[in-house]
Amino acid sequence: MDRRSVGKKRLDAFVDGAFAFSATLLAVGNAPAMKSFDDVIMRFAHVPAFGLSLLVIMSFWWAHRQYGNTVVQDDSISNAVSIFIMFLVMIFVFPLGFLAESFLHWLSDGILPGVGLNAAQMEDIYLLFGAGFILLSAAYAFLYSYALYGRINGRIAAILLPSTKVRFRNWILCILTGFISIIAAQLAPIESLIWLPMLPYAILIIGLFLMAALRFFKNYNIRG
Repeated sequence: MDRRSVGKKRLDAFVDGAFAFSATLLAVGNAPAMKSFDDVIMRFAHVPAFGLSLLVIMSFWWAHRQYGNTVVQDDSISNAVSIFIMFLVMIFVFPLGFLAESFLHWLSDGILPGVGLNAAQMEDIYLLFGAGFILLSAAYAFLYSYALYGRINGRIAAILLPSTKVRFRNWILCILTGFISIIAAQLAPIESLIWLPMLPYAILIIGLFLMAALRFFKNYNIRG
């Protein structure tokens, strides 16, 4: 049963539309216009970067969907933060898509399409991506913090409180990861360690997956 108010449903639908539009920008923004059959074939070379970027966008979308299903009541502050997330994601999509193509271009040794950037440019694109990642993560952390400890405290079902606190801590980890990546990009020799600023994100993904798996097996053993 969907316990959201009519206004909450409309806002969530609006935010969903923003994420869908961002995915569309990823699909059409980085690929060249098709003027021949060879262009059609070359278009498929952009699929890996598109898939990687889409995965990131869908992760943030799914996070907002989880929040909407957890906190069914809203107010002007939480609504404003949701709109801010919508605004951020439509900007974040540009450095995200560019970084995905540039990184995969380097990783494939030029086989996949992309722009070969110098060290200073890579530092800048890592900075832009990291800033967007931090701001989005901070927005989600604020939503969960506000739901747990702010004026809308008590609007979360008691059974969902443990998982809500876990998600709040996970977003704090995401914020820290973004800062670590930016610091690595600014301090490390990017010419030889172009992959290093991506390492914190990889560790974050693996860590969150392992923690989720441990919680799953722990709950499974308790129920068993």
